[in-house]
Amino acid sequence: MAFDDLSKKLEIADLDFDTLKNSFKDFLRGQDEFKDFNFEGSGMNYLLDLLAYNTHYQSFYTNMVANEMFLDTALKRDSVVSLAKHLGYTPNSVRAATATVNLTGSSETTILRGTSIKGTVGSVTYNFVPIDDISIVATGDAGLFGADSVKIYEGTLETTSFVVDYTDPSQKFVLPENADTSTLTVRVQNSLTDSTGYSTKWQLASDLNEVKDTDKVYHLQEIENNRFEIFFGDNIVGEKPSDGNVIVVQYVLTNGPAANGVGRNDLNESGIRSFTLSSYTVDTIASAAGGSEAETLRSIKYHAPRSYAAQDRSVTASDFSTMLVRDYADIESAYVWGGQDNDPPEYGKIFVALKPRVGLTLDDATKLEIINDIKRKRTIVSIIPEIKDPDPIYLRFNIKTIFNQNKTNLGKGGIEDLIKVQVRSYIDNELEKFGEDLYYSKLTGLLDGVSDSVVGNEMKIELEKRITPSFVRAGNYFCKFNNPIFHPHDGHIPVISSTGFNYKDDNNTVFTGYLEDDGKGTMRIFRYDSENEKEVVYANMGTVNYASGDIEIKEFRPVGIEGGTQISIYMKPSDQ
Repeated sequence: MAFDDLSKKLEIADLDFDTLKNSFKDFLRGQDEFKDFNFEGSGMNYLLDLLAYNTHYQSFYTNMVANEMFLDTALKRDSVVSLAKHLGYTPNSVRAATATVNLTGSSETTILRGTSIKGTVGSVTYNFVPIDDISIVATGDAGLFGADSVKIYEGTLETTSFVVDYTDPSQKFVLPENADTSTLTVRVQNSLTDSTGYSTKWQLASDLNEVKDTDKVYHLQEIENNRFEIFFGDNIVGEKPSDGNVIVVQYVLTNGPAANGVGRNDLNESGIRSFTLSSYTVDTIASAAGGSEAETLRSIKYHAPRSYAAQDRSVTASDFSTMLVRDYADIESAYVWGGQDNDPPEYGKIFVALKPRVGLTLDDATKLEIINDIKRKRTIVSIIPEIKDPDPIYLRFNIKTIFNQNKTNLGKGGIEDLIKVQVRSYIDNELEKFGEDLYYSKLTGLLDGVSDSVVGNEMKIELEKRITPSFVRAGNYFCKFNNPIFHPHDGHIPVISSTGFNYKDDNNTVFTGYLEDDGKGTMRIFRYDSENEKEVVYANMGTVNYASGDIEIKEFRPVGIEGGTQISIYMKPSDQ
């Protein structure tokens, strides 16, 4: 049969079931044999259903197979992970929230790893553990013993053992879901009755070019259901455990980001202690942070090809940032730039800004370790690496939420708590990395979804920078907001403000002063008089560039700051 007539051609542009079936009917009606056929009232209708179902199923299956074959279009996690594996990239597992504390007791002893330290926020209590033994030693104060800067991880320290059995070809050494692989320790002992070898920790293999046949290394790969598998070498690249050896692994089983923020109030208000351990005083040095879910599909798709392109070398800025995030579990984000981009340029250098998972800056020992690692293995001899601390921009939210009291029993306080949790979650997951932007509409949409009772919200955002001035000598201070400042016209009301500080006027009288702009590009200091009216004391204390968001404060020397050592400077951005 010839189908030269265009009206008799089968249309296949749309593969929806109903469209397919109608397309089949239209095709058959174009044939002389079925011109007046009643398809709905005949057995032919069932045949068309089967044909449409089969065509729809096959098109869906073919489309899924085609998409899942490529990293850019894959949607299933197993497919994305498998494709990333071809590029030599292992995604990050779930990460435990980590806090840093000081412990003080009354005797010299050792706190064993895995000891439970309770952390409470609101009415919820989380379990934290150290992953190494802690030595409690004399502090220098009479009768006091302690340990400083102890890292504790949210979750429980679990131990799992596997007996190597090469007669079982299907044997795998698999960690449970929610195991934080950054806390993983792997040991291999001779047998169930012989613990020889247990004291040696096997290391995670990174550069296979440096792994010898006798090196005690292990490898990790993600498998199905967000779990990770441990596997070993073959006595050519890494040592291979013997039949009957016992693999002993320890790891923290965690709730991920749930405990982020435990201890935050300890740093803002004296006398509060969120962490407790029997017979010890636990003081928070850095509140719990860095907890996260397993690496997202978006992140895997971004980092996998870049990691492959770097080929375990560090030449370009992208090579460095990918390597640092991959190899250092404590680093959440990295930003790297060449010295030629500095002002003034510093040729022959690379600069690295690192955002740790806990706190804002890395300690000096970790910085030195990273610098030495870069020099030794990661870059060419003539390039000098230098680590710079990031300069954070803080956010202040003023959120007005409207909710229907008849649709919830939480009340005003309960809704406020949900809003705060959602804002913090958005910041933790979306903003605490270099190169990320805050999207106003996305955040307001998330806030509307915290409860069915929420009708809407109105949000205003200010940006904040913090300076630590000297009380000894006058200095110049720069605040780079990197966002335009709201400035509709010259002479507009001040849009820059600050927290209070102690300052001296021309009569050498100490007063409580505040910084603001004059609406024309100049910074000034004012105070409140007895009638609570503003009185400008110093009219020229620096400059403001409203277009670039740069503020310079000149010859500034306060004599004190009530309640701290930092002054916060706020500005209203031109774009929310």
